[in-house]
Amino acid sequence: MRLYGSASDVIRARDAKIASIDSLIQTQQGNIQRLESQKRQIEAALADIERSGGVVGRDRLARIRALDSRIAQIEDEIKKKDEEKSALEVSYANDLKRVRELYGNKR
Repeated sequence: MRLYGSASDVIRARDAKIASIDSLIQTQQGNIQRLESQKRQIEAALADIERSGGVVGRDRLARIRALDSRIAQIEDEIKKKDEEKSALEVSYANDLKRVRELYGNKR
């Protein structure tokens, strides 16, 4: 257990850590939206090329695969951060319980 002077110190530390994780998750969700938008634009351009009888280059298909891969990677990172957040909530709940036992609910 970390050293805390009061239950409010535990709550403050927990809230700050969770807020940091939430902020990271929100940033990553924004990154996914941006990448999905890029992917849609490329796919639309490729569809136009195909409709006009053109041939889609491998480099453009590789770009779509790279975007899909990056999106999946970010989704995995978000999942891990959600798991970390859940573990922190449990850990801080235990710390809070212990601090309340040591100092009582008043501190």
